[in-house]
Amino acid sequence: MSSRGKVNVGASGKASFGTNSTAGGRRRLLEMGQHVAAGEGIVVHQGGIVEVVSASLSVLKLDSAGEIILGKSASGRRLLDSRRRLESGNSDIAIGEGGLNSKGLITVPAGATFTFNTNNKATCTIAGKGMDNNGKVSIVSGDVTVAAGGIRSSSSTSEVALSGGKLDFASTAPSVIGGKGISIGAAASVVVSKGSVGFSAKITGKVTVKDSAKVVLSSASGIKCGGGAIVGSGCTDNVDKVTCSSLGG
Repeated sequence: MSSRGKVNVGASGKASFGTNSTAGGRRRLLEMGQHVAAGEGIVVHQGGIVEVVSASLSVLKLDSAGEIILGKSASGRRLLDSRRRLESGNSDIAIGEGGLNSKGLITVPAGATFTFNTNNKATCTIAGKGMDNNGKVSIVSGDVTVAAGGIRSSSSTSEVALSGGKLDFASTAPSVIGGKGISIGAAASVVVSKGSVGFSAKITGKVTVKDSAKVVLSSASGIKCGGGAIVGSGCTDNVDKVTCSSLGG
């Protein structure tokens, strides 16, 4: 599928991007698994769903009050709870220069990648119910703000990688970064400006903590406050287990 206009997904609608013509009665948009939404991008209204299954979707701009789902469950039914087993979908979505405004939920299963590749003028905001990441979140360029909902990235296959751009944790709901950890390149930055972020895996690079925020480091992360990976005073280390619940979520 290639679109240069606007793709609207209504309150009870679904746009499903995949490589199979039909599955479970669902309508799929086909073009060898490669889909491009340029022009005005995609708008998902509350209650709507954008699903990318074993395919790649490049979208100039994505404005969503609904659900963005990569991959599928083993039964073929969508799963919104990251605690359930998600099938490795090898699905990818890339946000372009128009940016992202998510006020719903983003679900990234194992084997899938959610990429931000925007310019400095674009706004990328994760709000609503935040993000469940069991795959890889990649920030190549642009600023990404977690404004609400938090990011839950703590399964064994979870990974966050920044080669450029900025990731700002500014949500009162906590975030947890575990799994394969987080890597922050020399041209990138990560800031915790509000709320709490727990780290239960390695940090490659530096995380800056503002005065109104805090980070909690598990003993399994191998990271210590003041050890160079954390810049700022709002830090607690050597915690047995870091979860959203233990952080007040």
